Amino acid sequence: MASSHCKQLLALSRCAREIQARFLSRYPEWRSSILDKTMVLHPPQAALIPDYGAKPLAADFIDLAIVGHKFFIKGGGELTRVVDRLIERGAPLRLHIVSRLEGGDHATGAGPEERAQILRLIEKHPGRIIHFEKLPNEAVLSMFKRCHLGVLTSWADTYGYSVLEGQAAGCSTLCTNVRALPELVPAEAGWTVNVPVDEIGVPQIRGTAQRRIFSSVLERGIERELEQILNAPDQLERKGQNALTRIRKQHCPRRYRQALESVYASALA
Repeated sequence: MASSHCKQLLALSRCAREIQARFLSRYPEWRSSILDKTMVLHPPQAALIPDYGAKPLAADFIDLAIVGHKFFIKGGGELTRVVDRLIERGAPLRLHIVSRLEGGDHATGAGPEERAQILRLIEKHPGRIIHFEKLPNEAVLSMFKRCHLGVLTSWADTYGYSVLEGQAAGCSTLCTNVRALPELVPAEAGWTVNVPVDEIGVPQIRGTAQRRIFSSVLERGIERELEQILNAPDQLERKGQNALTRIRKQHCPRRYRQALESVYASALA
C-alpha cells in the first residue's frame, strides 16, 4: 500500500480511515504515504421512492424494521425487549424482524437462552412483532417502504448497509454512535443512542461487567428514544424525507461512478 504502484486507497467511511490511521501509528515510516492517498468514498445507494408521500404506511401503527442475521450484535435483543414493554403499555408499535436470530458474536455473548427469550416475545405478540428468518432482498426493500423507522442499534458494525436501504425507502433511523453509523444518521434524519465508545466510535466492551453496562445503557436509550418518537410521531415524516434526501445527495450511484472514474483516470494519467 505504501508503494508508488498503489495509486489510491478507498475507505468506506471516515471512521474506517481513522481506524487505519490508528493502526498505522505503529508504522511511522509508512503512515503518511498510505494516509495521503486514502480517500473516503461511501458506497452507492439508489433512492427507492420518489418522496415520503409515496410510502404505503399504516395509519394505526408506527412500523419499525430491523434486518440482519447477527441479531444480537445489532441490538435486536434490547430492541425487542423494549418493544415488548411498550406494547404492554399500549404503544401503537409494530416491529418487523428479518433475521435468523444468530448469537455467538464476540460482543454480546448471546446464546441459546437469549434466542429463546426473543422467540417467546415474538410468540407473545402475534401481528405486533413479526419475524421472518429470511426474505429476498426485494421483499426487504418493500418492507422498508411500508415502515416508518429503520433500526440498527448496533453493538459493533463495520458500516451499516441496512441503514442506507431504509433511508432509500424514506425511513428515518434509530441507531447507536458506533463506528460509521453517526456518519449515516445525522440528527435531521434519525435518532442516536449514545453507548460507550472511544473517540472514533469503537465500542468499549471488555469483560462481562462492561458487557452488562453496555446492554443496560443501550436498552434504556432505545426506550427513551422510542418514547420520544411516540410522543411526537410527526417527526417521522420530516426525518424520513430528510433521510431520502441525504441518500440522493451523498450516495447517488451516478456520483459514485464519477468519483471512481476520476480515481482511475488520475492513476492512468
